[in-house]
Amino acid sequence: MQKPRIWAHMTVQEIREYLKERPTAILPIGCTEQHGYHLPTNVDILNAEEMAKRVSAETGIAVLPTVNYTYSGGELPGTVNVSPNIIALYLEEICLSLAAQKVKNIILLLGHGGSENNQAIMAFRDLFLRKHRHLEVVLAVIPLFAMGDDGVLHMLCDNETRKLYKPNDWHAGKTETSLMLYWEPDLVHMDRLTQDSKGMAELMRIDPDAYQDIQKPVDSPYVAPRAMQRKEIQVGVMGYPEEATAEIGERMAQSGVKELLKIIKNIERR
Repeated sequence: MQKPRIWAHMTVQEIREYLKERPTAILPIGCTEQHGYHLPTNVDILNAEEMAKRVSAETGIAVLPTVNYTYSGGELPGTVNVSPNIIALYLEEICLSLAAQKVKNIILLLGHGGSENNQAIMAFRDLFLRKHRHLEVVLAVIPLFAMGDDGVLHMLCDNETRKLYKPNDWHAGKTETSLMLYWEPDLVHMDRLTQDSKGMAELMRIDPDAYQDIQKPVDSPYVAPRAMQRKEIQVGVMGYPEEATAEIGERMAQSGVKELLKIIKNIERR
């Protein structure tokens, strides 16, 4: 295993030579948002960055600087929201710039699992080559977290590792806390672990989008809703962080890297 190849640490000459050798780049995409009282606001950033670096250490693929600001939808202090349509346009500009430099395989690695954010990024992906059909590139968007066939939110992993995941564990829960205990244990404060009221915490476990208070000015399917975070939410944890361990985080990460390597190998085989 080698050191990760970090785009931001490379010179013009080094990048020019690298792209002749391997025209692939990974763009980690995170989100700056609250993760309860026990985790920092860079959880999603680290999820994307750390996985990308581990893939780079295995393959030598260059890792671009992380996109730190996307759309959370939450409104607690520490969260910085950028509209999903702006994110899509921003990513399009980055990808066009990379394509102009002869990057042939552009891999967007999503460390944030928010539904609105990911829908916008997937829509951008599906329109990119339709809009820019002259480009000879492969654009891949790989979410680190996705709903499995069993109805449980999983990180990319093998079937054996799936057994570590718990139903109704979402934001700042067992999975993300375990990963943070593995990535950056000094940033985790289990002694400060707090939940919202029992009823609200359970509601958000059942439906992670239940944090929203959705109202319509007119009762009609044709009228846009008004959505905001429920005022009674003060912590924002959606899951079971008390069950987290660094060992679980390590196993999830290792399995995820293996799955990413399979996907990327297939992309580069073209």
